[in-house]
Amino acid sequence: MTSKTQQKAIVKNVISADSVVLRSAVSRPNQPPPERILALAYIEAPRFGSFKKPEGDEPYSLEARDFLRKLIVGKSVGFEVLYTTNSGREYGRLFTPESKDVAKILVENGWAKVSENARSRHSTPNPEDPNSVIVQELIEAQAISERKNSGIWSKKKSDLKRITTLDNEIISLLNQSKGKTLNATIEQVRDSTNFRVYLKHNKKWILVPVMLSGVKGPIVRVGIPGQEDLIEEFGIEAKIFVETRLIQRDVTITIESITDNNVIVGTVTHPAGNIAELLTANGFTRIIDWSAALVTGGAEKLRNAENVAKQKMLRIWKNYQPKAAKSSGSKFEAVVTRVVNANTIEVLDSTGKEREFQLSSVRPPKVSDPQLSGYADEAKEFLRKKLIGKKVIVKIDYKKPEQEGFPARDCATIKLENKNISVPLLERGLGYTIRHKRDDEDRSSEYDVLLAAEASGTEKKNGVHSGKVSQVAKYTDSSNNPARSKSLLPHFTRAGKLSATVDFVSQGSRFKLIVPRESSKINFVLAGIRCPRSGPGSPELYGAEAHRFSKLRIMQRDVMIEIKAADNTGAFIGNLYYNKTKNLAVDLLEAGLAQVHEYSVSQLSNANSYYAAENKAKTLKLGLWTNYVESAEDDDEESQKEATSNKNLSKPRAEFIDMVISEMTDSNNFFIQIAKPDVIANLETIMKELSISGKQPSGSLSKAPRVGELVSAKFPSDGIWYRGKVHKVVSPRECEVASLDYGNVEVISISDMKPLDPKLSSITPIAIQAKFAYLRSPVEGYEEDAFMYVRSLVEGKQLVANVEARSGSGTNQIMYLTLYDSDVKGAPVLEENSINCRILSEGFASVDKKDPASRRNPEGCAKLEQVVETAKSGRRGMWEYGDVLPEDDE
Repeated sequence: MTSKTQQKAIVKNVISADSVVLRSAVSRPNQPPPERILALAYIEAPRFGSFKKPEGDEPYSLEARDFLRKLIVGKSVGFEVLYTTNSGREYGRLFTPESKDVAKILVENGWAKVSENARSRHSTPNPEDPNSVIVQELIEAQAISERKNSGIWSKKKSDLKRITTLDNEIISLLNQSKGKTLNATIEQVRDSTNFRVYLKHNKKWILVPVMLSGVKGPIVRVGIPGQEDLIEEFGIEAKIFVETRLIQRDVTITIESITDNNVIVGTVTHPAGNIAELLTANGFTRIIDWSAALVTGGAEKLRNAENVAKQKMLRIWKNYQPKAAKSSGSKFEAVVTRVVNANTIEVLDSTGKEREFQLSSVRPPKVSDPQLSGYADEAKEFLRKKLIGKKVIVKIDYKKPEQEGFPARDCATIKLENKNISVPLLERGLGYTIRHKRDDEDRSSEYDVLLAAEASGTEKKNGVHSGKVSQVAKYTDSSNNPARSKSLLPHFTRAGKLSATVDFVSQGSRFKLIVPRESSKINFVLAGIRCPRSGPGSPELYGAEAHRFSKLRIMQRDVMIEIKAADNTGAFIGNLYYNKTKNLAVDLLEAGLAQVHEYSVSQLSNANSYYAAENKAKTLKLGLWTNYVESAEDDDEESQKEATSNKNLSKPRAEFIDMVISEMTDSNNFFIQIAKPDVIANLETIMKELSISGKQPSGSLSKAPRVGELVSAKFPSDGIWYRGKVHKVVSPRECEVASLDYGNVEVISISDMKPLDPKLSSITPIAIQAKFAYLRSPVEGYEEDAFMYVRSLVEGKQLVANVEARSGSGTNQIMYLTLYDSDVKGAPVLEENSINCRILSEGFASVDKKDPASRRNPEGCAKLEQVVETAKSGRRGMWEYGDVLPEDDE
């Protein structure tokens, strides 16, 4: 049966050079338009094999098919169905938009020939038979192409080859082509973002699966063995949208990645533009983060296209509900003061406020994972070296809510010199980009850049992506044991200046340092000064300011140190230099945030600079010296100058107080209570309140308090409640507590401790730490005898004391006292009727020339040395076997 009526259709694709798929120009809602296959009558072209069997391709089949593809695919054509076979296959004629016979064009160009069946039926021309006329025209056209050696009549062999199996050689070729742009033809559209494509490379057409990078469309899965059919909403419409624009069209493909299943992930670009962007702008696809990181040039255009579709509520976004706009004004300059961990930093903003931020959308390596913990340290060190002390731009992206016991956190993009610091961190494989939920808009403002950075690190197998174990740097704590510190001291002092990194600032003058050369961590205290304390417990005036001053200058900075001594807690004492030459102790003094420690500074060669810095702060009335009155300190200034210049021009200090000794710790150190009416009244009030509250059955602590915390405690030695300060947590149920008003220290169960009433904690501690001025404790073996002798002189007695010197201030001061009996007649004389003199005369102490009192009053010190000489000659006390002091101590 022959149809004489020409119909219209659109050529969807070309099966072979003599067979095409036609699609109706009329669309149907939610259904694909009708399609039909039309074979061209009268001609035959080289046979084109199946997808799986390219070896079935006849010579020139690929060239012939490609000729027809370029001629008519995607165009509106006319066609006539001439007849239908018993199998249902339709044969007919096809006409270009210009009404030219497609079969004749193919024959003229040598890509098809007249079929033998047509020749035999119409070998004799018959003007009355339309079919005969058509066949004769085709025979003439074939004769011309044969004479020209066109197409299949060429004397050259066909050199195009089709490859449909991805062997190792082809896979290697594809991997080498990553990042490159190749010419291609879309062969099949499975759904809107998954295609089969012929890549064209050196006369080879390689059939590969391709997935669009950055986006995903609705699924269309029909007729796949072993899988249930699935067509998601808008899936058919999206597929047709792509087919009408891309199927069998020439495109370029930028290969951005290859999956484990050898699927190419890339960008497909038609001469009219990027298909992924067009799909997204029309609401057919949504962005998927894992492959958005791969998009060449970044995913910003895709993000913009998606936002347009969302605002218009197109297709898959038809139910989209915009979230409330984020508040603006969240971008500011700041200085990085601390790197807390591998993705958290502290900054100081322009108002002087310290703020903590997590890096937006960045997850650090797990510290708890032994395979990755070393990378967490590397990440923290990378951020430290890059950011500490640097000015950065902070852009707050979102707030992470409180979860799993962790507080809410502000998450921000941190830029150094206009570059996102998270990018090099991820490129080095020192973290991961968080995979947010699909509709979670709380993410980094440069999320795609972070994904690309992580993809780069993954591809290069850097850091956590390398599969290698990174060991945590191990440092020995050289300050955890005082005996160990003392043993290491000679080694450290001989080393001179050492490079170190400040790991933590505990107080204004106390730090935790890492000394890489020694693989050690040490506690370090600045020599020559005394800083007010900060933090919990009993913070002192300007303690917080001193702590902040030091933190801003040296926290996590590389510094130089000189170790001079070690204290009884295991901490090392010395000088610390930052910014190459700046002495932190001198800077603290100059800012009025520290005082010269007379004994400690006397051991330093540059003591003059310490006194000069302190005097400058006094003159400018800075910090601790805000209320400084010059006349009240004349004696102190004079004694400091004279001590520094080592001239014996000082006068002994005269500041007499009535006092009692409340606790003796050894023969030279004790606690006193000053016998003043207001002090006595305060003590009576405290004891009365504690007696009442102690009898209450409730209120005991449920867990051990922190070191430095003030408590009300029942001391086991007498069963009485006292104000106390926690010195040490001995166990989860016991603490070492010092009485604030008497000075004694005992181990107390937490069941015998209660929180201290705020009105009692505000009263200044009654007990003041003191020691005998001028004196040094006896040598080993005589401590107990000395203690018993001194105890017999002072226990239970009201005494008179002259305050010869002080070190420290506030509740942490130490008084250097000369003690006298309260009934001493006339003006007390140091070398005649002082208890200090009696202790020396009995041979239970020696003179300490470095004692602050000795430096202030060298004349009195010299007189006491004469007393010692008399004790030596009389073989008294520790001198019974002669001079027992080393030469250096004499």
